[in-house]
Amino acid sequence: MDYRLLIKLLDIPDRLSPPARLVHGEVVATAITRADLQDDASRSERSRRRVRQMQQHMRNLAAAGSAWEMELASRGVLDEGMLEVAWMEDHATDLIQRPRG
Repeated sequence: MDYRLLIKLLDIPDRLSPPARLVHGEVVATAITRADLQDDASRSERSRRRVRQMQQHMRNLAAAGSAWEMELASRGVLDEGMLEVAWMEDHATDLIQRPRG
């Protein structure tokens, strides 16, 4: 997905700084900070780590002769799972490290 289509740069004069919080009635909008992105990145990393553990466990079961996991491995399901984890890693890193502006 091309996220550039979702970004709108505001032309703010140098003498002003953008507000970190806007309120209109009951609606409150706050600016997203790098700290927010770091929180998301660490949650994402924990999730990927757990998926990798599950994948390894399933591979171990397949190696031990478990019929269910052997069937999944023979159909390539376990390999697809690892590809999905790699895709998540690439895209999460890209979102966190994308330069501003």
